[in-house]
Amino acid sequence: ISEDQTTNESFVLPVDPEKVSAVEFPPYEGLQDDLKKVLQASKAEGYEDRQGGDLYQALDNFRKAGLLNLYWKMQRTSFQNGRNVFSYVSSLRRVRGDRFFAMVQKDLRDEVKNSISYRLFHEVPGALHTPPPDFSPVDSFKTWDKYGNLQLTFFSRIDTLEFIVDADIDDAQGIEHIFQVIGHSLTHHETHPYDIHEILI
Repeated sequence: ISEDQTTNESFVLPVDPEKVSAVEFPPYEGLQDDLKKVLQASKAEGYEDRQGGDLYQALDNFRKAGLLNLYWKMQRTSFQNGRNVFSYVSSLRRVRGDRFFAMVQKDLRDEVKNSISYRLFHEVPGALHTPPPDFSPVDSFKTWDKYGNLQLTFFSRIDTLEFIVDADIDDAQGIEHIFQVIGHSLTHHETHPYDIHEILI
């Protein structure tokens, strides 16, 4: 900045999740059809008697923010066949602020594995992800984004060939993510969806 001159600068400041007093979410009617279809087909843990708009309205701000973050990221992560990740989601089984568990079409795992060749996903350890009852761990993959990467951890039920995905968005990749995992274990706090929203925008 030169002396005796006025300069205009713009700075983007991250939101402190602890200081957020209110959030304006889109109404159910304003959601995309693919998300509404999944909500209508869902039987989420703790909300078994609610589907569609009733389920969406019943989710607290923390869960709703996490759901919309993941929807945004998955819809914008596309394979070479032209389909995006969310198009393989059939229904939600559990919704948390930092992740959701969803029934998915079995073809999703094939597309994720194939995408390694064109560097959309890469395989990562999934040992920290606990399988749902009656399902066994299979494998886990992440997108290559340095920040806000999508992780899909697959669990299968061999007798029915069903797949559940634990989908979450990590703040960072590699060594930075390791320090975040350590931090979460020490504070007993999960990744906050408002922080993830700041990364995604």
